[in-house]
Amino acid sequence: MRIAYLDCFSGISGDMFLGALVDAGVSPKLLEDAVAALDIGARLEIKRTMRSGISATKVDVYANGEKDLPREVFQEQHAHAHSHSRAHSHDHSPAHAHGSPANGSGHGRELNEIRRIIESAAITSGAKNTAIKIFESLGEAEAEIHNTPSSKFTFMKSAQSMP
Repeated sequence: MRIAYLDCFSGISGDMFLGALVDAGVSPKLLEDAVAALDIGARLEIKRTMRSGISATKVDVYANGEKDLPREVFQEQHAHAHSHSRAHSHDHSPAHAHGSPANGSGHGRELNEIRRIIESAAITSGAKNTAIKIFESLGEAEAEIHNTPSSKFTFMKSAQSMP
C-alpha cells in the first residue's frame, strides 16, 4: 500500500487533486472507471497541459455532458444573476450557497444520497468503505465551518459554486 501525505495549507480543488494523483502514478483508466462506476452522468477528460512553464496533468470533470466553467467566470455570472433577482425570496443558508450547482438545475447532494450512490457503485467493498469515510469526514468538517448539522450539509455538484 502506498500512502500520500498532502500539505494543502491553502486548500486543493478536486480536479487539481485528481491531476496530482495521475502525476504520482495512479492510472488514468482507474480514475475514469471509478467515475463511470458511480453511474451519475459524469466523466473525466485527462490531458497534459503547460501552465507558467510547468507541465502537469489536467483533469476536467464533465457532468451530464457539460464541463465546469472556470470559477471566476461562474462567480461573475452568478453575481450578475443575483443582481437581477432581488424581487423574489432566495435562500442564502450555508447549505444552499455551498450546494448550488454550476448550471442552476438543482442543489448538490446530501451525505445520505452520496452514501447510496457509493454503495450502489460497481467498485470493491473496501473502496466503498473508504469513499464513504472520506465523505463523512469532509461533511463533518464542512458542516462545522458552515455551522450546520452534517446530516443537512449539501455537497456542491460543481467547483464553480465555491465562494
